[in-house]
Amino acid sequence: MAFPSSTNQDVTKKILEDIQMKKQLLQKGVNSHSPGFGNIYNTSLGFGSLYTPSPLFQLPKYTTTAGQPNDNNQSISKGVWSQAINQSFGFFVPQDSLFGNNILPHYQTMACIKLKQLEQFLQTVDDFTAPNVRLEQYQTPSHIASQALYAIQTKYADLEGRMVLDLGCGPGMLSIGAALLGADFVLGVEIDQHAAEDFRSNRDEFDLQNVECLQANVLQLPALWHDKPLFDTVLLNPPFGTKQNSGIDVAFLKVAIRLARGAVYAMHKSATREHIKKKAREWKVRSSLIAELRYNLPQTYKFHKKISVDVAVDLWRFEQE
Repeated sequence: MAFPSSTNQDVTKKILEDIQMKKQLLQKGVNSHSPGFGNIYNTSLGFGSLYTPSPLFQLPKYTTTAGQPNDNNQSISKGVWSQAINQSFGFFVPQDSLFGNNILPHYQTMACIKLKQLEQFLQTVDDFTAPNVRLEQYQTPSHIASQALYAIQTKYADLEGRMVLDLGCGPGMLSIGAALLGADFVLGVEIDQHAAEDFRSNRDEFDLQNVECLQANVLQLPALWHDKPLFDTVLLNPPFGTKQNSGIDVAFLKVAIRLARGAVYAMHKSATREHIKKKAREWKVRSSLIAELRYNLPQTYKFHKKISVDVAVDLWRFEQE
């Protein structure tokens, strides 16, 4: 497992400074889309014009309560509007639904994108090109990611206009989805170089200029950022913790809580539910079980004998008391 070099630490420091500057501007009432706002990102990190949407990737706007697009919608020239994959794996069972096996209800359509469209977009996110078994790398299924992110936004308004951190981001499924749902800025953190490159490739395919990936060790972030809670919302689908990585899921969660000034949304194996509740009480944070997820992990590594395996996963929401 590679740890960040001094160069990566310099990049981390620069990102921290940029985030703090943006926070100060927002507190002063400066609109993130106003002229010159993106100038603070004109650095070697490639943050220039961060909040200027590209004309090539302009999401359609919806004006009717029924969620139908108006006549002025722009056609998107990218392949994301091509025919979506017919089959999507997984189930999303909200904890507050009236039926035990109910699919997430369709909430009021957002101004920028509908749930079905979000899933269609995320189905085009490429998987790991070189998955690392030691890091337990599996792509979050697009069906699960879209349902979870849509619930986070429509039920809690924790994505649109927010500073979002995605820990252990992999190829960027959650980060890209958060950006499509209106996040002001999304920072993914990934220790693996190949996965970080996959992330940037996917980000570039969507032409998202407000999404960045930092190659760093998640567990070192609190020390690098001096335990400053810089992000409104933190997302994580951490390694579940095999024998080689026992406890890594809880370690990721603890980092997320330390870096969030708002809510933390995390996916953990349902088998660890009581343990997660216990940890939340120890850390004096409120925990809410939002949904039960069940999705297929595909045959990714040579030692996998089955084509896919069902895994029961909980989607949690945490916030400071």
